[in-house]
Amino acid sequence: MTSRPLFSSFRLTGITTKSPVAKKSNSSSDTAESPSGPGGERLVRHNQSEKKRRDNMNECITELHNIVPALHTVHKPSKGAILTKTIDYLKRLQLKSHKLESSLSQTQDELTQQRNFNHLLLQVLNEHGIIVPDDVSKKQGTAKLFSPYLSF
Repeated sequence: MTSRPLFSSFRLTGITTKSPVAKKSNSSSDTAESPSGPGGERLVRHNQSEKKRRDNMNECITELHNIVPALHTVHKPSKGAILTKTIDYLKRLQLKSHKLESSLSQTQDELTQQRNFNHLLLQVLNEHGIIVPDDVSKKQGTAKLFSPYLSF
C-alpha cells in the first residue's frame, strides 16, 4: 500500500519546488484525481459548475451594485457592503410602500365620503325641485358645481 503525500508540490514566491516525498505513483487513487483519469471528468464538471455558480453570484452582486442608489458613488464596494446597503434600501422601500398603501387607503375613504356627500346633496336638491343633469354633475363634480351657492 503506497501512501500519498499531503503536498506533492508547493509554491514559494512564484517558484515551484517538489517536496522530497512527492513521488508519483500509478495507483488508482492518483488516476481518479487527474483530469485525464476516469474521475477527472467529474472533477472538471464540478469545477465548471462551481465557476458558473460563482460567475452568476458575481453578476447578481454587480447588478445590485448598479440598482442601489447608495452604492452609485462607491467605486468598488465589497460584496458584504453591497448586500448590507441592498438590505437597507429594501427596508426603506418597504416602509415607503406601507406609507403609500396607507395614504391610498385614506384617499379612497375620503373619495367614498365625498361621493356619499355628493349623492346626498343631489337628493336634497332634487327634493327642493332643483334638477341637476347627470352629465353635468359627473363632469364637474357636484360639490364644485354648487360650492359658490352653498355656505356650510
